[in-house]
Amino acid sequence: MLTSLILPLALGLALTPVEPQKMDAVISVASRSAQPAREVAGTVSLIERERLDQTLAQNLADAVRYEPGVSAPEDASRFGIQGFAIRGLSGNRVGMEIDGVPVADGFAIGSFSNASRGVIETAFLSRMEMLRGPASTLYGSDALAGVVSLRTLTPQELLAASGQDIGLRAETNALSRDGSVAFNGLSAWKAGTFDVLAGVVRRTGNERENRPRPGGLSSNPADRHERSELLKLSFDGAGMGRFGLMLDRSFARVETDVQSLVHGPGQYA
Repeated sequence: MLTSLILPLALGLALTPVEPQKMDAVISVASRSAQPAREVAGTVSLIERERLDQTLAQNLADAVRYEPGVSAPEDASRFGIQGFAIRGLSGNRVGMEIDGVPVADGFAIGSFSNASRGVIETAFLSRMEMLRGPASTLYGSDALAGVVSLRTLTPQELLAASGQDIGLRAETNALSRDGSVAFNGLSAWKAGTFDVLAGVVRRTGNERENRPRPGGLSSNPADRHERSELLKLSFDGAGMGRFGLMLDRSFARVETDVQSLVHGPGQYA
């Protein structure tokens, strides 16, 4: 009788579901070494790939729109996203890095030419780490306002999602604000000790559907073409460690009919 009572109890305990343990988010932007976010003294934020997908982020401005004190200034007519602004400071006063490599400073000649710092597509990102506040001790004088650290997807992440030696991710989207249509695709595969990831983004669009000019005139007609490519190669050297190579390229062409010059000086006069 005793055995019959203990056995059902033991089976019940064995079948009780165990709640998965949730690990703390790990941040490295605050001290250049990995540590739990709750142990960081500064004000930091983390945006991971899952959140970028949930918010349908199409560019860096969309990615940080819900982050207090952080924005991505954007020239809607010609030059696109200029980089990041933290607590009112923008441009080269915000430190930026991609996979640990500092991003070159932006450069502008008035309203004629502008080399911005919005150099990566959100489709290629794995996570974004942001530090608000001066960080010049760690990152130099460029980090007066803070630091934004961007991490791109690795072949291992895409392969882990597929559970095979070949992984594929593709999506298309459209925005009504400028009639743009974009397609992005990423593919990863494993061959022995080598892992490879290749990604491409293509986007076409027009002028913004607003009336920014005096008198309620519509935007100057524009035709926009953008493309970006990413290639990553990873080699597992066993005891020697892991080696990686990354190549990325971005290109944008905007053709604008500057009708605002007809009756007076325009933006590019």
